[in-house]
Formats: sequence, structure tokens, C-alpha cells
Amino acid sequence: MVHQLRNYTLHLLCAIIAFTLCPHVAKATDAEPGKQVQQSTTIVTDGEKSSIPHWTYLPKSYSDNAKQAVPLLLFLHGAGESGDDLNQVLQWGPPKRIVEGKHYPLVIVSPQCPDRKIGWNGKQLVMLIDELVGKYNIDRRRIYCTGLSMGGAGTFKIMETAPRLLATAVPICGRGNIGNASKMTHQSVRIYVGSEDGVLQANQQITAAIKKAGGDATLTVYDGVGHVCWPAVYEDPKFYQWLLTQKRDH
Repeated sequence: MVHQLRNYTLHLLCAIIAFTLCPHVAKATDAEPGKQVQQSTTIVTDGEKSSIPHWTYLPKSYSDNAKQAVPLLLFLHGAGESGDDLNQVLQWGPPKRIVEGKHYPLVIVSPQCPDRKIGWNGKQLVMLIDELVGKYNIDRRRIYCTGLSMGGAGTFKIMETAPRLLATAVPICGRGNIGNASKMTHQSVRIYVGSEDGVLQANQQITAAIKKAGGDATLTVYDGVGHVCWPAVYEDPKFYQWLLTQKRDH
């Protein structure tokens, strides 16, 4: 009996140590104003339940009971940050800026895509936004999305999946489906790409297609820059100032 008890205690201790040392376990934490924490949101798409891990940032002045709702910014990372280590998402964009001490008057949610080969799922992202709007004091007329590379493609997918959801979309060096350009005419679209990037032509084509369909799309090309052009966007305070001016009419 004593021998069995010792074995049980040893196995339990090993399990606790293994769980503690595992680098890929994201500890879910309640969101707190002024902080960026790890969370996970369960969604159901096409009858299948899935869990999306993400970072959540609430502005310092956030309150569930405030009369003035807060804008939501969804940030989508690139292929290199995919997987099951949520800390990878902190390498670029708004979540990186928050780690560096920046604060914004936005709820900023940065999910992680589990598989770079599959990429972002438009339906899942729309469902995630829907869950977030139901959970936090979000201004439904000021929902924004931005993403880099694969995340830029994900931003286009949200517009294709829910054409009237976003107030603005900011895809950076991503690819969009020209055949769905007519679905991207219900919000302002600001596209960024480097002149030396292999997706330059694709970005030029999707911009032209959205305009032809009657949409508001602009393309900014960074001269002499390759694929990694996003720091120029996300590290510019004017980008966030402009973002906050965007609002849906209805």
C-alpha cells in the first residue's frame, strides 16, 4: 500500500512539473483594462465547435458599463507566427507595440492561426468577432481588421464572408480574391505593400477591382521595400489616429 501511494505521488508530481514547464500552454486570464492577456474563445461554425486562442487588450479607460462603447481592432498575424505558442503573435503589429508600452483607445484582439498551410478561416474570424461584441462593450459601427501577409489575406476573407461587418479593413501585403471584389465595397479599404514584394501586382489588381466595383480602396506602395513593410504602418501613430475616425454609417 505504501509502495502504491509513493508511485501515485511520484506520477502526480511528474504530471504537475510537465504541465508547468510546457512552453505552449496558454494560460487564460480575465481581461483587465490597460493590460494584454491570453484568452481563448469557443466558437461554432458549420456545426463544429473550435477554440481560438488570442491576446486581448482593453484600453485603460474601458468599462463594461460605460455609455460610450469602444472600437474593436482585430489583428491577424502572418504565416510565421502560426502554431500553438501564443507568444509568437507578439512579434509584430499592435500586440508588439502594447508589449513595448504603448496604449490605445481600442479593444485589440490578436488571435493565432494553428496551421499556416490552411491559413485564416473567414467564417471562424467572423464568429470570433461576433462573440467578442457580445462579451465586451464594443461599438458595432467601429469594428476594424488589419493583418500582415497571411493575415492580410485573412482580412480580405472577412470582407468576403461578412461584407457589411467592418468599418474599415487594412490588409498589408496580402492576397485578395478579385472575383469577390464586389463584396469589399461596403467599407474603406487601405492596402499597403512594398515595391519589391512579389505580391505587388496582386495588390494593385485587387485595389483596382474594388474601385471598379464602386468601393473606396487606396494602395500605398513603399519604395525600395520588400515583403516586410508592415512596421512602417503599425509603428506610425497616425495610422491609429486615422483608424479611429472610421465609422460605419449604419
